[in-house]
Amino acid sequence: MDTNKNYDAMNVQMLYSDITTLINSNPDIILPKVESTFVNPRICPVCGKSPNEMSRHMKIHDTCPRFTCKFPSGWCHYKYVNYKRKYEFKRHLLARHFKFDDIKMNSKMTVSTVLDHAGMCPCGIRSTARWWIDNHILVEDQSQKCTFFRY
Repeated sequence: MDTNKNYDAMNVQMLYSDITTLINSNPDIILPKVESTFVNPRICPVCGKSPNEMSRHMKIHDTCPRFTCKFPSGWCHYKYVNYKRKYEFKRHLLARHFKFDDIKMNSKMTVSTVLDHAGMCPCGIRSTARWWIDNHILVEDQSQKCTFFRY
């Protein structure tokens, strides 16, 4: 058998039902090398880490930040820090701008552990941290938003 024989599509289709049958029937056939790499969906293609939630992890590699603090420069020394994750932004807001009644809350600064605790906004409104974040700071309606946080 000629190893350089060209198989046109029509003849191959008539003689062989699929590519596997073609290859198995012609051991001398020359096939082009196909280079492939295994892509593991659990390993980040950017940094090589294997996070639990890949979609959440990929946000740290975004080039444009999604959240910036709108408090005035006098109220926020982190004004020009950009936050890529909403969780990090909420943690900043609670740690830097919400004054908890219980000072120990700042040492327990994970968002979920402090949301139900009371405190005060710099504008003077008293509420729980959850209400403050959802209805006073990150609310879409500008008339509901904190006067310190408006554009």
